[in-house]
Amino acid sequence: MTGEIYRININAADIRSKPKFKSERITQALYNEPVEVLKIGDDYHYVKLHDGYKGYVKKLFLSKEGANGDGFYIIKSPLTPAYSAPDKHSPILTMLPFAAEIKVHPQNDLFMASHSPRYGDIFLKSSDLIPIANRPRLTKETVPEMLDLSRRFMGVPYLWGGRTYFGVDCSGFVNVILKYFGITIPRKTKDQVKFGKKVPYGDIEVGDLLFFRIHVGIALNKTDYIHSSLSQGGVHINTLDPNQKGYLKFRDLSLRAVRRFTAD
Repeated sequence: MTGEIYRININAADIRSKPKFKSERITQALYNEPVEVLKIGDDYHYVKLHDGYKGYVKKLFLSKEGANGDGFYIIKSPLTPAYSAPDKHSPILTMLPFAAEIKVHPQNDLFMASHSPRYGDIFLKSSDLIPIANRPRLTKETVPEMLDLSRRFMGVPYLWGGRTYFGVDCSGFVNVILKYFGITIPRKTKDQVKFGKKVPYGDIEVGDLLFFRIHVGIALNKTDYIHSSLSQGGVHINTLDPNQKGYLKFRDLSLRAVRRFTAD
């Protein structure tokens, strides 16, 4: 029935521009993410994500039932194995992505348990999760954690529309990093640049978002930035300093805005 809320039952589901596999991937929805079904199709449903984006997702990847458990946790590892038993030597059923939110309950000191409509009973390492209520706010004190999380994506391949460790584009990269800190921003750079506090170019601080022409990255300091770049092969570090290795003149000349999301 249209208007109902379903949840993504696979580690990451492609949201496409048309109800066809070969159509453009416009974004991805993470495991257990809620979507509103607007139109029902034979193989694809037309859905709206929580950020307002709309597109087509394969109906096989949707379940009315979400991942069951006692409380919501968020995944803090780039990828966390979902085991078939509370034992790291047991078969891995899937790999769940960073910043996915999942209901779990304690199994023992080392594992949390959940039930998935797609995978059945799954077990995640407790060290890969934190309670939603305890996730950090983005402040000057937690910016180092933001950078550490960002650096864990180093070398992840560029993927248009991607939001996970399997592949990520520039706006998906910053979108999912901020999501971990409870900050919701739009999916595309042209919309993301409208959010956050405006900052003069000369006042760039670590953790600021640097917006170039149809591109975005995260400032590591006043000159260096980490971003997912097609020309660089994926998540990579470059610089605005023309005297340093990694300087990209075309990026430097296209810097158009700086936005800050750290709380005062």
